[in-house]
Amino acid sequence: MVGRRVPGAPARADRRRHGKKKKAPAGLRVIDRDGYWHLSGTVRVKGRSSRIREGTGLPATPENWDAADAIRRQREGEIVDQVVHGIKPTAPVSIAADLYLSQPRERPLSPTDVRQIKKIAGKFEIRSLRSIDEGEWVSFVDDDQRGNAPSSRERFLNTVVAFLNWCKAKPREYIAEIPSFERNNEVRSPVKRMRRRVAELTPDLIILMLEHAHIANQAQYVVEWSTGGRVSSVLHETRLCDLSLAPGREQLTFGETKNGDPVFAALHPYAVEVLKEYLAFRGRLHDREGPLFLDYRGRAYRQRYGGNRTAFNAMRWRTAKTIRRRAAAARAAGDMENAAAFWATAALICKVTQHWFRHWFATHAMASSMDPRSAMEQAGWRDHRSFFGYAHDVPEIRRKAVASLPIGGPAPLGRAEMRKGGRRRRTG
Repeated sequence: MVGRRVPGAPARADRRRHGKKKKAPAGLRVIDRDGYWHLSGTVRVKGRSSRIREGTGLPATPENWDAADAIRRQREGEIVDQVVHGIKPTAPVSIAADLYLSQPRERPLSPTDVRQIKKIAGKFEIRSLRSIDEGEWVSFVDDDQRGNAPSSRERFLNTVVAFLNWCKAKPREYIAEIPSFERNNEVRSPVKRMRRRVAELTPDLIILMLEHAHIANQAQYVVEWSTGGRVSSVLHETRLCDLSLAPGREQLTFGETKNGDPVFAALHPYAVEVLKEYLAFRGRLHDREGPLFLDYRGRAYRQRYGGNRTAFNAMRWRTAKTIRRRAAAARAAGDMENAAAFWATAALICKVTQHWFRHWFATHAMASSMDPRSAMEQAGWRDHRSFFGYAHDVPEIRRKAVASLPIGGPAPLGRAEMRKGGRRRRTG
């Protein structure tokens, strides 16, 4: 009786006893796996089979079932189009965004780029990339950046275009063409970017600004000025143990920078004295793992917190007020030339931001003939193009350099002698 079919037994039991399994029906199914809806199954078209095991990125809840089923139907249609018409399959924006953010990179994305990619995913969600036309992309960018400066719009567009280029590249090819956006070439070009007047920000003006700031803010500004570090790195990526004030080894270490590389920045002697005064005010030096910079109330700065910007604006306003008083005094004394110079300086101070210190460092490092490699290591630039994009021309220093160029051979002839020589050559 062993190995024989029992009369009356169903055929399924007989196949199961002999180790045979019933073929699963063709097509995709939506299944719950690890708390998310997944696509699982095999699509057969013209004798070809495509086995699919993909996630939808949607939590396995009843309200997400219809959306997951829509993704299933869309995925089946894509496979049919690929086999029958040769059209590459696409992907939902949310899934493409997750894949893009999870890609290993030599240079990690900035927090701003991550937020903007998530904003794209939140806008289009499960819509396929190929179903979004150029007009929708342009409207999305225009609505999101309405009222922002042209430079902010260009930075946002850089993130959007980088994501779309990744979607277009092989082997993905989620889209066939990149939408055409209206770009501001004057803002985009590093050669034509707005030149900050950092050359006019003299050391005397910087010291005057520092004198109008609280010691808790002075320490930040003097570090930004002497190291060229990013504001975010100074505020959020330095701990008390990263600061070394030992004689001959005065430096500040930025552990987690935008580039992902640690930066070991040397400190100017003036910055060392300000930092010593700040540490005496700060106290709690036993908390070596705590943030180095605290506000005037002893609180740590939070991401996207405007307290630091408010303090800088207040310092800038007080400095400009002092300079305007000097302008008024010069005008009362009849010195209109100095009065006009003071008013121009006050207008300059009103435009200064903390980011100017990074431009100031690059500009004066290049003007003082500092080795570009040393300047890049000091401020954390990985690419020399970034360094030269921050370094601006100083006409006075350039003129001095041109005037000091050596010239060899005999003394140059005067204009009269050159004319005489020219006539002799013509007559000879």
